Amino acid sequence: MEVYARPALTSFRAQKFVRKPQVIMRLVASVCAVVVFGCIATVVDEYGICPYDTRGSRTGCAFGIAAGVLAFVTCFLFLPLDVMFDRQGNVFVRRMIVVADLAFSAVWAVIWLSAFSVLIDQWRKYSPKFDSWDYRNTRIADNSRAAIASSFCSVIVWVALTVCACIRLNKFSHQGLSNPVTATVDRALPPWDFAGQYVLGDSFMQPPFTGENYLEVPHFQPMVY
Repeated sequence: MEVYARPALTSFRAQKFVRKPQVIMRLVASVCAVVVFGCIATVVDEYGICPYDTRGSRTGCAFGIAAGVLAFVTCFLFLPLDVMFDRQGNVFVRRMIVVADLAFSAVWAVIWLSAFSVLIDQWRKYSPKFDSWDYRNTRIADNSRAAIASSFCSVIVWVALTVCACIRLNKFSHQGLSNPVTATVDRALPPWDFAGQYVLGDSFMQPPFTGENYLEVPHFQPMVY
């Protein structure tokens, strides 16, 4: 049976929210994503070439741009969930938010690792074409290296988000029943109210005899058989 915690009634504080580690890392990840797809899109749009493809196709650029755009959207989709987590009294919902955060962070860490590997491998093969020190080649090389560096930073940030989500999820199993906000009960609860008092409603709910480990209910008369 699920235990519901009292919903948070405190007002939302933006200063406290933006200081959270996962929020800071999401903002950093979004900036890295913007740099990746911005640098690649600039080169493709201005010069009509993709510096990460040696055979004339634009698969590497398309992969980098798609990863950057989707990662940017994902970061901002999880910010409302971070707000909801603090104001959510339902234990099951809180746990599902953390599990979703863990799954998405792990997936994006793998995607960015793949993107970094593709970009740096293709740039290694294509970079000799930009050895001349003219303005065009210098601009293409600078944008290409910036995209590679940002993709590497994205790998680190998303791995850190995965670790952070693991730590948050681990708290659910360690806190146990000590905290009603993060506790679940897998057994049937007796008729108690939240103040810890025995609910005397139906007569069949009353214990037939008293004994050790029974809670003492005021004015309770044991039945005589």
